[in-house]
Amino acid sequence: FDPSNEAAPRDEDGELVLRRREVHSGRAISVSAVEWSVADKMAKPTSALEGYMWDKETEVDRFRERVPLQNLVSQCKLCNLDPTKPKPRDFLGPLRDAANSNDNDNF
Repeated sequence: FDPSNEAAPRDEDGELVLRRREVHSGRAISVSAVEWSVADKMAKPTSALEGYMWDKETEVDRFRERVPLQNLVSQCKLCNLDPTKPKPRDFLGPLRDAANSNDNDNF
């Protein structure tokens, strides 16, 4: 992202428009039994948020390749069975408490 560029695109309501990165853009090249894609032109994010979103999307894709969903679920189940492991934090409890309290200024 180059901050010297023009302002990030916004819709008619003034909301920032975020695009998904085009992963399959480019031309296919085949050599023997191997085929891959070579990008003709690299897309550039229009805002810092869009660039961050693209980086995180790539990071999540790499994690999915390293740890398949079935393996991740089995690891979570094993972790929940081990009494020595700390339990996950309750993030819904404080939200419910705040919603049920008389002080509804938080919402």
